[in-house]
Amino acid sequence: MQTEEFECAFEPREEKLAVYNHYGSHSGQEELVESPDVPENTIRFQVTYNAAAVKPFLDYAENESAGIYYSYIGDSSDDFKIFMECKDQILADLKDRKISTYRTQTIKEIKILVNPSSVDSIRFVR
Repeated sequence: MQTEEFECAFEPREEKLAVYNHYGSHSGQEELVESPDVPENTIRFQVTYNAAAVKPFLDYAENESAGIYYSYIGDSSDDFKIFMECKDQILADLKDRKISTYRTQTIKEIKILVNPSSVDSIRFVR
C-alpha cells in the first residue's frame, strides 16, 4: 500500500464546497479530520491505495466540489491473475467448506483533512 496526498484550495462562499468520495468498495470509510496543519480554505486528501492496481487523482470543480477518483492500472479484469493473488484464501475457504468474494483491493483509506476554521465552509458528502 502507498499513501499520497492531494490538496485543493477554495474560496469560502455562501454555498458550501461539497467534499465527496463515494466510488468503489471504500465508500463510507472516509474520515474527516480537523487539522491546524492544513492551511485555511484548503482541503487535504490522504489516500492509501494499492499502487499496483489503481492511480488516484483529485477531481475539483472550482469552488463547487472536490473528491478523489481513481483509474485502474493495467487489466483489472484478468480473472486468472486475481485467482492467483487470492489462491491461499480460496484454498483456506474451500477447506472450511465456504466460498467468499475475492477482489483486488484498490483504496484502503481516505482521510480528508481541513483546518478547523474552514470546517463551516464545506459540506461532507458520503
